[in-house]
Amino acid sequence: MATDRNPNAVKWGRELKRVRRRAGQSQHQVARAVGCTTSHISNLEIGHRSPPPELLQALDETLGSNGQLIEYWEQLTRDARPAWLEELGVEIEQSDAVYDYCVITWPGYMQTPDYARVLVEQAVPWLAPEEAERRIAERVSQTQRMTEANRPMLWVVADESILWRRFGGASVTRDQLDHVMRLVEAGRVHLQFMQADAEHHPGNSGPFKLLSSTRRPDVLYTESTREGQLVTDTDDVVHYRMLFAQLQGAAMPVADTLDRLRNTVERLK
Repeated sequence: MATDRNPNAVKWGRELKRVRRRAGQSQHQVARAVGCTTSHISNLEIGHRSPPPELLQALDETLGSNGQLIEYWEQLTRDARPAWLEELGVEIEQSDAVYDYCVITWPGYMQTPDYARVLVEQAVPWLAPEEAERRIAERVSQTQRMTEANRPMLWVVADESILWRRFGGASVTRDQLDHVMRLVEAGRVHLQFMQADAEHHPGNSGPFKLLSSTRRPDVLYTESTREGQLVTDTDDVVHYRMLFAQLQGAAMPVADTLDRLRNTVERLK
């Protein structure tokens, strides 16, 4: 739906389309030149994707816009929150299934208000108070929607060390783990812990998400504190789907994971 698209991405996509046509190139030609798929160029032009920095630079050079595409994107996003944050939230809620591997923190759509506040305030302390409050409110709102909804289906593999983190102290941690425990007990989340002392650990390349939908190609999402990237390249998506399957195979069964959660919550009381 058009209303779910990032407005900045929509505006920039229109400009990309105009510049591409002016250059006399097809979407296929541009995709080959910058090393992505034709569908990815199409998604950029209709505002379903935001341009990551390296692709933004490549498109500007390929289409000979002399910095025009880069400057326009900077103008659109200079005073806004990172576009990839908004885009990710939309992509997750529009998916039919999410396969999530997390390491240090629980996914945003599983965070309690106090846990979300601690993470935002500690991870990005330079944010203006109003921006910090907006991010916290959005996480809390998404958690509520995802908890109450039946879709997307959620498969999560979490590194066991996530149980040892005490962001915000014992009380905040206990409430967060209790929330996760209730999601698992209700069948809303299929959760497995990856043992921290496992000799074979397929998740050593860091956290990632796979977003699957019957209405569009699957998407791989990787992120850092500074930026995130949605990847639609088929090879990358297939490789990470294989990696997630390996993680599920190596991780604890759901029943053992739930027991570990219950024991940790009980110790924190």
